[in-house]
Amino acid sequence: MVSFIDSKSRRAYSDLWPILQLLTSSFTYLGSSAATAYLPQSVRQRPNLTILTETRCTRVMLSPTAGSAGGLICTGAEFSKTKEGPRTVINARKEVILCSGAIGTPQILMCSGIGPKEVLGKAGITVTLVQDHVGKNMLDVRQRGLLKNAQAIY
Repeated sequence: MVSFIDSKSRRAYSDLWPILQLLTSSFTYLGSSAATAYLPQSVRQRPNLTILTETRCTRVMLSPTAGSAGGLICTGAEFSKTKEGPRTVINARKEVILCSGAIGTPQILMCSGIGPKEVLGKAGITVTLVQDHVGKNMLDVRQRGLLKNAQAIY
């Protein structure tokens, strides 16, 4: 297992060099992230893509519609740079894909009024769609690591 990589000296500290080579770039000793894996320069230069950093989605915008599940359709998203700052709404032309992880996605849905009625009521959020399973069955993923007399390798 990789113990850690010192970003300043770019030295990897581990006693498992073959695994380290698989997990990191052998030229720079830098690990990978979702941004480096899925947002290469060719993707970031697309004219139909805007990446907002240090911005949080506060809720999704919903409109009533016939024929969809729950009678609602997601038409856009509201976001803010700060917790108390001004809100901006972006409207989608085609579709909205919500992927904010195991904690962020239920939070955004509940802030939008989608979730268990009791939870939304206690938070003072107007219920738009009762979905009792939102925010349930979340499991804590426990990770174990092993650090055994780590030495610097070059």
